[in-house]
Amino acid sequence: MDDAAPSVSLQKRLVFLRQRFAQAEIARKTGFSRNNVSRYMRGTRVPLDFGSALVTGLGVNPAWLLSGAGTALLADVTADTGQMAGNLLELVEAMDAVAQMRLGSLAGKEHAKMLRELNEALLRHEALRSKLNARSREIFRQLLADVRAALGRMDLRRAVELLKAAEQVSRLSDDEELMLDFKALQAHVLFMQRHDDEALKLQRQVFMRTVLRAESFNEESCAQVLRFALMLNEHTDGDDALRVARAGIALCDQNLRKTQIFAELSFFAGNLLALRGDLHKGLAIMQRYLPLAGERRALVGRTFVVRTQLLAGLMDLPTACTAMPPIPPGGEVAARFAMLTENPRDLEAALKFASNVYSKDELGDSKVKRHLDNLLAVSRGGQPRVKAAAYFSKERPEPGARAFPDVFDYAYFGQLGKALGEHAASAALLGEAHACLLKYPRLRRADFMIAGTTYRTVMQLPESAMPPALRKYAAKFIERHVRKGFLALAQAISDAKGRPG
Repeated sequence: MDDAAPSVSLQKRLVFLRQRFAQAEIARKTGFSRNNVSRYMRGTRVPLDFGSALVTGLGVNPAWLLSGAGTALLADVTADTGQMAGNLLELVEAMDAVAQMRLGSLAGKEHAKMLRELNEALLRHEALRSKLNARSREIFRQLLADVRAALGRMDLRRAVELLKAAEQVSRLSDDEELMLDFKALQAHVLFMQRHDDEALKLQRQVFMRTVLRAESFNEESCAQVLRFALMLNEHTDGDDALRVARAGIALCDQNLRKTQIFAELSFFAGNLLALRGDLHKGLAIMQRYLPLAGERRALVGRTFVVRTQLLAGLMDLPTACTAMPPIPPGGEVAARFAMLTENPRDLEAALKFASNVYSKDELGDSKVKRHLDNLLAVSRGGQPRVKAAAYFSKERPEPGARAFPDVFDYAYFGQLGKALGEHAASAALLGEAHACLLKYPRLRRADFMIAGTTYRTVMQLPESAMPPALRKYAAKFIERHVRKGFLALAQAISDAKGRPG
């Protein structure tokens, strides 16, 4: 299908659709005016966009629209499966007959005729396949572009619908580039649907094919590397994500290093580097590439830069709350840093920032806000402290009682218990948090502030309350990270001296 007048066979298929559907329905479901639909049905030039709209809006089978193969509608494809299976069975049986021939009998006339007919059938098949591939290429490319546009608008429902149509067209395509793009978009959609294992498996395949074709590494290849690294960081060990990001960076030539996607990949690598302990080097990379990143990623990127500056002791939280954009990642950073320092000024700043980020309903359901409120209440004493003690007694998790332990709850209820002077209960909860962090190293690396809060609180409890081995581990954790530049942790311990608990 192109901008030329439709062929006779295509015109017949368009007439069939006109007889099957009302013209008004075709116009409504394709988004084309009734006048244009009427013109296309009468035999004028048919644009590619109209063919794509018939597939995605009306549910037309793209294979039927292009070549007449199969049934007219995608919903009827299963009805055609029996006939297709029969045709395939005949081909398999013919090939099986050839495979059973003995080499010595190939001279026989019947066998020679069978081989000749099979060869001619295969040649016709290849010619048809080539023709279908050529006709389907542009529709396939347009469908993939539409999927990408839908994802850019965060319209997941539309992206899923378009992918279903693209999957039908993919069966007619031999274009490796388009098939790779199709797999990448499938992985992206699965990731957004939270089908993490399937998404990671597909994205790994895309990544491997991308790396193996290093001679054609381009901006799209770089984007696939970044997406794979993001998935790895969220669902597996961040060390693998950093290795993947570095591999992608190494494959970029001088021209690619001037692009926005290279800046975003480099920024992500810097962020991972900072979280893994090389704080100042990671921060320098992030600051270098943040101005070159795209607007949407730069918004979250600013939050990550501020978080790193906070951890390095280069900025206090009230200042950070004026530097971060009012988005949920910023609210999370402010809240967790306030809990790390346990400074009343920081707790108040985090609560104020949260009120600018979240709705009243979201704040009402937020356990993070409840922790902030109760820690602040303890510092104020009097009746607020009494209410915080009642909250701790009623809501704290029982150690070992959960099938799926929540390190956040254990760490922060342990902190609240310490602030209230409930040393035995606090020690038990912190012991559970420590067990979670040991069992899931990714938590310790990906969210330093939870680990930092856990081990800072351990060191604040009386020595008699904590097992010596845990105190020793906490002391080494703090010493190691302060040496790497996490000066906010040293400052938090210093500021905590003299406060209750």
